[in-house]
Amino acid sequence: RQKAAFIVGATSISYKRELNPFQRFEVHSQVVAFDDRWMTICHEFRSPGKGDMFAIAMCRAVMRHRHGFCNPAHVISDLGINVDSKPPCHPVVMDASILAAQLDATLRKLTRNTA
Repeated sequence: RQKAAFIVGATSISYKRELNPFQRFEVHSQVVAFDDRWMTICHEFRSPGKGDMFAIAMCRAVMRHRHGFCNPAHVISDLGINVDSKPPCHPVVMDASILAAQLDATLRKLTRNTA
């Protein structure tokens, strides 16, 4: 086992219902896609028991340890999950990942030009 930090690179959230202060909720998370560096995780914020959805979020993240980045396939495999049985990536997730990468590249160019 190695210690690693979970670093969020991008996130998007869509709110479906009002969530009052101190109201109880559950977060259901699932890795929906990954490559050799990044993983995309879907988080659903739901009411306990009834399962009504308050919000849904997509998170693009990496895991980093002291020697560099962790390969998501290795991390998932270490958790005892069969990496070969992963479902194909949904086109919406791929589109979101591509857009996030394009936005990141554009913002990097803008910050270089203003510095």
